[in-house]
Amino acid sequence: MLSLNYKERGEFILIEKIKDSINNLYEKIEKFYYRLSGKIEDSYRTFKRFFRNLKLWYPVLKTDEQWDYAYLYQAMRHKLSLMEDFQRSDRAMNLHAVDLGIEIHKVIRALDRLIEDDYMSEDAYEYYSKLKFEDINKQDNKEDIMRWFEEEDAREKKDREFVFNYMKDNVRGWWD
Repeated sequence: MLSLNYKERGEFILIEKIKDSINNLYEKIEKFYYRLSGKIEDSYRTFKRFFRNLKLWYPVLKTDEQWDYAYLYQAMRHKLSLMEDFQRSDRAMNLHAVDLGIEIHKVIRALDRLIEDDYMSEDAYEYYSKLKFEDINKQDNKEDIMRWFEEEDAREKKDREFVFNYMKDNVRGWWD
């Protein structure tokens, strides 16, 4: 049996304390290094992503305005288009990614119609293309004109409700 005298035990305890201090210092340095290297790597990724997104969004940003809903539709359409492209790409990991791309495309088509804002019927087009300036105030087709406006509003409302309701019901599933 190994027996230590008082002096040897004191030195042994001191050596153990020094070992513990060195191990603690090493662990702190290691944590600091991993935290620092992670922050540097995250900063690089953030920097790279920022310029990639700036390039992708530049066409929308250069014409964007804050005063009309059409610009909101264009920004939404652009974002959904990017999401659709990703879901249909080989980078998507979701087993149902192609189906998600198809769902997103349905919303994009409705947004395209909202952006175009062309819900006028063929009858209305024909009527207005033949209308002369001096005939504008005549009331001969007032009922038809009112019906055309109501149909136009109904078609626009249907697309608008489709976009927002479909997104409300499905947007949380559009991830990879």
